[in-house]
Amino acid sequence: MITKTDEATQLAPVIDCLIRNNLPLMFLSNGQRVPEDLSQPDIAYLSHRAMRSRSYSDDLSINDDQIPAVLSDHLGDWLNKVAP
Repeated sequence: MITKTDEATQLAPVIDCLIRNNLPLMFLSNGQRVPEDLSQPDIAYLSHRAMRSRSYSDDLSINDDQIPAVLSDHLGDWLNKVAP
């Protein structure tokens, strides 16, 4: 179960852990009320949250260690342009 998805700044590390360890994901929690806020996992939602753009400093500069994250943020856009 992944909880606090509405408050998490990044979900990619959690999803990576699930994939690497072949763990099942049964529920997501997106609020304070249980069991009302439990839902079935949604691949589109998780993908969007895992790959959404990161925030940068006010001058829009990025460090060398941020380059892979920036590339992964835009990979979907580039693939859509290339795909027939």
